[in-house]
Amino acid sequence: MMPSESIVKVKQLFLDRAAVTRYFDRKTLRVFKRFGAFVRLVAQRSMRRRKTASPPGQPPSVRKGHLRKLIFFSLDERRKSVVIGPTLLRSDSPVPALHEHSGVRRYGARVAKYPKREYMRPAFREGLTKLAQFYKEAKS
Repeated sequence: MMPSESIVKVKQLFLDRAAVTRYFDRKTLRVFKRFGAFVRLVAQRSMRRRKTASPPGQPPSVRKGHLRKLIFFSLDERRKSVVIGPTLLRSDSPVPALHEHSGVRRYGARVAKYPKREYMRPAFREGLTKLAQFYKEAKS
């Protein structure tokens, strides 16, 4: 028997690769789910309820809370990823993206300018600081 064959047999005896892969896949999905929920919550809580617009550079103000309620996260188990962000108010409404990245939108003859009011990127950054902690705390 060649030395490489014995190493393969030893690996097969002591390391069930499929079981290890399944273990880490379950743990990763649990962590991603927690990460998505955390980022969503941070983004929602960053939006203050008030009647006036927030200053540029701060998260947008919400009057009735529609934008806050439209932030969701979705776990894609097949691709092992999580998508976090606002859904569209309507299919033709770019308002959530305008708040995040800034821009201009026409409403008939009126033009609305949206200064940059990031809310998802700061929430994502805060979530990244907690990601290692989520992995440590994840149950197997």
